Amino acid sequence: MLTPFTRKLKQTNVFFLWLLFVLVVISAIFSLFFKEKSTEKIESLEIVSVEAVLEKKTKGWESPFVYRVSAIIKNQNEKFILKEVSYLIFAKDGEGNVIEKKDGRIELQSNDLREIKDSISLNKKGKNISFEILNVKWARSQKESVK
Repeated sequence: MLTPFTRKLKQTNVFFLWLLFVLVVISAIFSLFFKEKSTEKIESLEIVSVEAVLEKKTKGWESPFVYRVSAIIKNQNEKFILKEVSYLIFAKDGEGNVIEKKDGRIELQSNDLREIKDSISLNKKGKNISFEILNVKWARSQKESVK
């Protein structure tokens, strides 16, 4: 049998357990819907310049035609590095058909400028040489994660 004191003690315990349960539910809902938004902005990768030059040879009208492609890209971010940058170099003929393509991958550190030098060999004369960045995988800089 409960005395008046123990009955009050039991009622107080039940009240605090319900209060604790309500606070846990409210905090769970709050954490699901009101997540902290990241204020850090990732600047896009900048292609500074692209240049394609036909290699000189004695008979320049005969295939294979070898083009030296040079592209300079820049990571403008201080807090993020590029774990992997996939790029594609492709050549089109006069009608716009892709006649040859070549892909590659590089890494790029924060605030870094990098020159990609590659060559593409064509069996028939090309009209347009293009450089595209396909996929970029970002990661937080090690210098920034130590802070």
